[in-house]
Amino acid sequence: MLLSRRNLRTTMMTSDDVHLSRLFKRLPAGGIVRLGDGTILHKLANPAYTIVFKDSGALRKAANHPDAYHFAMLYVRGGIEIEGDIFSAVRIKENFKRTTIGPLGMLALSAQSLLPSRHSASRDARAISHHYDVSNSFYKLFLDSGLNYSCGYFRSPDEGIDAAEENKLQLIARKLRLREGESFLDIGCGWGGMIIHAAKNYGVTAHGITLSRPQFEYAQERIRTEGLTGRVTVELKDYRQLRGEQVYDKIASIGMYEHVGLRNWPVYFQTARRLLKDRGLFLNHGIVHCESPVPRPEGKFIAKMIFPGGELGTIGETVRAAEKNGFEVIDVESLREHYAKTLRHWATRLQQNAAEAKKYVSEEIIRSRILFMAGYASEFEDGNISIYQTLLSRQGLRGLSGVPLTREYMNVDGPEKKETAVHAVPLH
Repeated sequence: MLLSRRNLRTTMMTSDDVHLSRLFKRLPAGGIVRLGDGTILHKLANPAYTIVFKDSGALRKAANHPDAYHFAMLYVRGGIEIEGDIFSAVRIKENFKRTTIGPLGMLALSAQSLLPSRHSASRDARAISHHYDVSNSFYKLFLDSGLNYSCGYFRSPDEGIDAAEENKLQLIARKLRLREGESFLDIGCGWGGMIIHAAKNYGVTAHGITLSRPQFEYAQERIRTEGLTGRVTVELKDYRQLRGEQVYDKIASIGMYEHVGLRNWPVYFQTARRLLKDRGLFLNHGIVHCESPVPRPEGKFIAKMIFPGGELGTIGETVRAAEKNGFEVIDVESLREHYAKTLRHWATRLQQNAAEAKKYVSEEIIRSRILFMAGYASEFEDGNISIYQTLLSRQGLRGLSGVPLTREYMNVDGPEKKETAVHAVPLH
C-alpha cells in the first residue's frame, strides 16, 4: 500500500519523523522506499532501486539519525537492504546534504577535517592491516587478475578491468621512462603488480615495500613463480624506514598517498627525494578532494569501516608540497573518470561474487566495501574528488631535465616508439 504523509507521521510515532519525511520526500534517480510491512513510500512503475527497511527499529534509527553515516551503518548491519541499482541508490546522499545535521555536529565535523591525524609507523601499520589484511582470496573476487588495487586506465568505454589495469601499469612505466638496467622502487607495492610488470617488460631491477603481510607473502610467491628472484624484491617495511641516498633511478607510489597523512607529506616527499638519483623521476598516483570541501558525515563511515587514518588534500596542495621539498613538477594528469569506471567494475564484481566472499570475510565487510565503492564512484563522477598522476623530477643539478619535449612517449595506444629527447646538459 502507499504511504501518505499523514500515515507516515502516524506510523513513525516519533518526534524526529519530520527528518525522515524530509529525507524521503524525493528520492534521486527514481527510487522507492518499502517498509517491513510492505508499505511503499513512493509509487513508480519501474523503480531503479528500492530501499527496504527490515523492521520498525531500523526505521526509527533512520528518523533519529538522518545522516549518511548512520544510514550507511544501517545497511552494513542489515537493518536496510538495497534492491536494484546500488549506483543510483547511493545518490540518496544528496538528501542527507539537505538534512540539517545541527551546529554542534557541523562543528565536530569541521574540527575533525581541520586536525590531521597522527601517522606513526605503528598506527599506519594497524590501519593498513584493517583494510588490506582481510583475505587475498576476497580481493581476487573483484580486482583484476593481477590484483592491482588502484585506478585503471580505460582506452575505450567498453574496455574490461583486466585490460584497464594493464594499461595503467604501462602508462606509469612510460611516464617514468623505465629503461633496462635501471633501479626502480614502488612505495606501497601491494600484491606486486607494478614491480613485476616493470621487471618483465622493461628490464629494471625492482624493489617494493608494503605494510600488509598477506600482500608481502603473495608478492614473494609471485616473484618466485614468474622466475624473477634476484631481479625483483619486496620488503615488509614502512617508507620512513628506507635507508640510503640516491639509490633509485625511478620511484612510483600508486594508491599509497592517501595513507600518508597531511602532517607527513614533507617527510614523504623528502624520503622520495633522498632515495632518488639526480634527474630521477617520481610518479605520485593519489586521490585528492576538491578545493575547500564542506565537511560531510559520510567521511566518518569511511574512517571507521574502510580507511582508518586516510586523509585527502587537494592537487594544489600536493604540487606545492612536492615543490617545497625539492621536486620539479613535470606533468600532472587527472584520471577522475577512469577511477569512476574502475570502482563501478569492482562494486559490480563484488556484488556478483558476494556469496563466495562470505567464505573469506564477514557480511559487514562485504556490505561496507560494496557501499563504499558504489558511493565513491558517484563522488568521482560528480567531481567531488579526483585522482592525479603527478610526475616529479629531482633536479639536483642545473640544466635541462632530459624529458622529451612532448607527451607522445606516454601514449599506451600503440607500440612504444623511440624517444626524441633533449639531453640534460649541466650549466656551469
